[in-house]
Amino acid sequence: MNNMQTKQRVRKRVPTLPDNFVSPVPVDGDEYICNGIFRFNITRMIEDIEAGRCSFELGRTEVSVWNKLNPDETLDDGYVESADLSKPVIIVEISPDKLTYYPEFNPGDWNLRGFNLLDGHHRIEKAVKYGVRSLDAYILPMESHILYMYSGFAQYAEYWQDKQAELMRDFKKRTHT
Repeated sequence: MNNMQTKQRVRKRVPTLPDNFVSPVPVDGDEYICNGIFRFNITRMIEDIEAGRCSFELGRTEVSVWNKLNPDETLDDGYVESADLSKPVIIVEISPDKLTYYPEFNPGDWNLRGFNLLDGHHRIEKAVKYGVRSLDAYILPMESHILYMYSGFAQYAEYWQDKQAELMRDFKKRTHT
């Protein structure tokens, strides 16, 4: 791909919630996760994915990418053993996809690209234990996963915009002709 084609792929994206947005604060029984200061309602996210109300890509992810991220993390053995490996993990674009700015990156390395494993840590651990090398994954762009954020949105929007500006500056330096 030449520089002109790559430049056409780069566009500014801004985290924006719809006017009618209702924060998906968890209720009793909902699963949620904290990713730093950002909090997501996993139960609502899965319900909407399964009902077709959420935009995502169904892909695969290498287990080894996620397993090595938290080597000191200890997960409950019983819960790990009960994890369903047929259920896709959830990966979200937590910062702008670097593949847009670095087309030479491996498209399958979601972590390097700026994505985080949001749901599926126990499945990853079980996959490692049983030698499973890859798992199905729901891959959500920023525009989708922000709809399941119930805390930290303003900070997230600022974080996203800073990361995007940094990537754009670097991209312009590298492709300036």
